[in-house]
Amino acid sequence: ARGGGRIDWFKLAPVFRAKIEEMVTAMGLTSPTLEGVRVYASVLDKDPQSINLANWLSRVVGRIPGFDLTVMKRSLRDSSFHCRECGHKTTHCPTCQKQLRRAPEKGVDAAIVTDMLSLAWEGAYDLAVLVSRDADYVPAVEMLTRKGIKVVNAGWKFGGHNLRSTCWAHLDVSDVVTQMSRVDSGK
Repeated sequence: ARGGGRIDWFKLAPVFRAKIEEMVTAMGLTSPTLEGVRVYASVLDKDPQSINLANWLSRVVGRIPGFDLTVMKRSLRDSSFHCRECGHKTTHCPTCQKQLRRAPEKGVDAAIVTDMLSLAWEGAYDLAVLVSRDADYVPAVEMLTRKGIKVVNAGWKFGGHNLRSTCWAHLDVSDVVTQMSRVDSGK
């Protein structure tokens, strides 16, 4: 988490729910009921840090009641760089000569949009909180809005303007991050 603290995942849903309830009731609307939290992550296959993250997510976040965890793996693939100015193509780093590699599209965006739309189709929710600043979600949010579903964007104050302006409301995470922070015992 920004601000030097770590997020206590057990606090995340209640803190977000309280803030959304505050926003909704201020507008004279009925308070929302928390139905569940979906967490999506992408990890790099065969990378020790990513494997540790995936294991931690499964052990901790995946076991929180009401949380549904989706972890998607991606693999590094050989890549190349093409200069738009001169047309030169290189497959190796000019400094260390190692093969250039990249991790292709993670699929997380598609999974989130698919779930947002399919759950809306099933009538599973009428208000969603989307924690992102990725403009790739704008078309899905626009469609949900046309269907009467409210999407609250939760994100940091800076960045993500396109998504934030498309959503019904915005929750600035910096306003609630301290409420979700884990208190370390100094160990």
